[in-house]
Amino acid sequence: MHSLNALVHAASSIVRQLPPTPSFCISKPSPNILSFAEFDISPTTGFIPSTIPLRRLPPPYGPWECALDLVNCGVDSVLALGEDTSPDGLAKRESGERWRQNIRDMPVLPTEPMEGCIRQQRRAHLVLAYLVHFYIHSLAPSTSIAPVVPAPLAIPLVTISHALGIAPILTYADTVLWNVTPKNIAQPLAPGNIRILTNFSGTDDEEAFYEVCAQIELFGAEALHIMAMYQNLNIKDTYRLRLDTLCSVAACLGQITTHIEDLTTILKGVHNWCAPKTFYDNIRPWFRGSSSGPIPWVYEGVTAAHGWKEEWRTLSGPSGGQSTLMHALDAFLDVDHSMEKTDDLRTFITPRKGNDRSFMRRMQQYMPAVQRAFLDHIGGSSFPIRQFATSVSNSISPNAKEVVNKYNSAVIALRKFRDAHLKIACVYIVVQARKAEAEATFMSPELAVAPRLPPAPSGCPVSAMLLRLVAEGDADLLAVCPISGMNIKDVPSAPAATPPSSTHQQSAKSAPVIGTGGTDVVSLLRSCRDSTSRAIVPTPR
Repeated sequence: MHSLNALVHAASSIVRQLPPTPSFCISKPSPNILSFAEFDISPTTGFIPSTIPLRRLPPPYGPWECALDLVNCGVDSVLALGEDTSPDGLAKRESGERWRQNIRDMPVLPTEPMEGCIRQQRRAHLVLAYLVHFYIHSLAPSTSIAPVVPAPLAIPLVTISHALGIAPILTYADTVLWNVTPKNIAQPLAPGNIRILTNFSGTDDEEAFYEVCAQIELFGAEALHIMAMYQNLNIKDTYRLRLDTLCSVAACLGQITTHIEDLTTILKGVHNWCAPKTFYDNIRPWFRGSSSGPIPWVYEGVTAAHGWKEEWRTLSGPSGGQSTLMHALDAFLDVDHSMEKTDDLRTFITPRKGNDRSFMRRMQQYMPAVQRAFLDHIGGSSFPIRQFATSVSNSISPNAKEVVNKYNSAVIALRKFRDAHLKIACVYIVVQARKAEAEATFMSPELAVAPRLPPAPSGCPVSAMLLRLVAEGDADLLAVCPISGMNIKDVPSAPAATPPSSTHQQSAKSAPVIGTGGTDVVSLLRSCRDSTSRAIVPTPR
């Protein structure tokens, strides 16, 4: 992997200064004016708090911090994944059980002293959520016994989660938004000055993964300014539009497009800093939520009095789908992931099989309540920007046409971001899962043949899976299978016969790969991309 210094240089190369306040910003306060302070948004860091996060909670909560110290230390951690049967993993079984016993023996610490201190509450949620995932995923896997989050973690985590309005599990906010601090504390948090506080594996890959997400959030702060500029125009209709208003809206959309393109550039860079196999084998297993196993987790001792909600019984792990920034872009551009809006100017797209229309809405429960309120504010605009574009779409005015074209360019840029996300999911999750299946098949005693040869390229399950994606319209995802090395266009449509086991021959058609969000990751991302395309405003021919 390339060094993190190179990541810093790459991010810095696309830094743009925030644009000066345009002349089209309203000068008088409006009842609908968007105030960042109201939604706890920083003008410079967006949804990442601009204040330096606490490194440790005050003394009453020392047991939590000490427990985290023992596992937030990479190879020196006393824990290993429960399914890790490597010599190192087996060697840590005893120390891991001692660590878990110490967790169970802790007192249930009260959270009332934190009330009114948002920095302590964020730190508490981060520490407790990481401890929960370290605890649960270091247990031996079981298909019949429900994993139990012990009361010393469960009760304070649920109480703090209720106060913050966020799910009691590890979230994107914990791994990214509240998990970064300036590398040089004499300088503000900014691209190139980021340090990650907590991780599972202790690898540079995991730090880089979080850092790429943080870079996206920091660059996204500029897009939030553009949303505020449009909101603060306080447009009610398009009947008496002034020319400068049309120009202002077009300028907003042009800048949004540029910012989304920057986010895509940063996202694509993850390939250089985080190895797919390291992510899949050493990082992603720790992310899994209670919905990913056969039996949901049990939060010991929690009741409604602690703020427990029934919908928290099955929860997803952290994922990019929980980024408020991406939801804000959707809300601003009026992208309808629920596919419920049926106005005549929305392109009809047949929903894909297995399309989870409620996924994006569900992901909002993993955001702090104040950030959900921001999404509601953007989504409840008196005159959404897409409505503005559709209202002028039949106008012969060049300025009106420019608005529609700029709007569609922004939507296309967002679709390209999702194309990039889908490609990354294929490489980092789907391909790795299919590769693991293929390796398990190859090593299975059921296939004991002498000599044991690797499957022929034409029978590669990963190649077959990618070929299916090509047939379904994603020919540009991956040109070459990373396992067989074959160009996808050269993969036979019917895989050749493989060694004798019909069960293992079906690996290319096996169950969908489930993401940490709890859904079929490829179907979900393709559906999100489809609903993004649906927002494009038709233009007269």
